[in-house]
Amino acid sequence: MLSIALGHAADALCHCLGEVKELSATMTRRRTTFTIAGTDESKPMTAEDQVAVTGLLEGGAAFSIHYRGGVSRGTNLLWEINGSEGDLQLTATGGQAQIWELDVRGGKGAQSSLESLPVPEHYWWAPPQGPGTNVAQAYARFARDYREGTHFCPTFDDYIPSGVRLTAYGGDAADLPTDVLQAYLDAVAAGRLTVPIHRTYTLDEIAEAHADMEHGRATGKLVVVP
Repeated sequence: MLSIALGHAADALCHCLGEVKELSATMTRRRTTFTIAGTDESKPMTAEDQVAVTGLLEGGAAFSIHYRGGVSRGTNLLWEINGSEGDLQLTATGGQAQIWELDVRGGKGAQSSLESLPVPEHYWWAPPQGPGTNVAQAYARFARDYREGTHFCPTFDDYIPSGVRLTAYGGDAADLPTDVLQAYLDAVAAGRLTVPIHRTYTLDEIAEAHADMEHGRATGKLVVVP
């Protein structure tokens, strides 16, 4: 829940309203068991199912997030933006903003209540189809980017916060099974797969190699040789 559901919701908040300047958060577990669908088997629950976050955005606005596990009989997704000129409210029947279709309501000026705001047609790349709508939208955007060279579909770079650069990944050996690694190496050896090399450096140029990596100048692998 923390890395996927809450992570996507927080990313949407930052994309719309700006990056986080400071925050504090707390987590707790309120459910002690969960039930496996189909078998009704009960299992102990060890992960936290409540996350509360509060803080300030870079522009000075205050924000708060409360994310909970499970399904509510009430509102499963509620996001309100209260501005000096108007208010926006987004709701959904499911708690994950990246999956469920969002209903948008808003009001401003002399309006005393919120009114439904239909999504304009030019923002639809795929027809509404329930929980799969946003995935279909992403694939349609990706196809357009691929054909026309546009940038409507987010890339990995879009998900890295401003001022942060991901330079390495470390995981368990099980993350890359031996047969998968061997197939990759065999493809490289046979010439079916090419590993792009940005530049080859000597040990005397190691500082320059690090500078190229840190400043994002590399367009391929950086190779250091004796």
